[in-house]
Amino acid sequence: MITTIENTLLIAAIGIAGIFVFMAIFYLLIVWLDKLLPYEEEAKPEE
Repeated sequence: MITTIENTLLIAAIGIAGIFVFMAIFYLLIVWLDKLLPYEEEAKPEE
């Protein structure tokens, strides 16, 4: 039988792993968007 503390640690571990997975997906999305739509500086008009 799983004790309450073991159950709590399991839930916490699943939550932390979920956060890391979300952060990895979010980072890869940012990298992909940066490659898809690269930043281009606007040329300043010469006066």
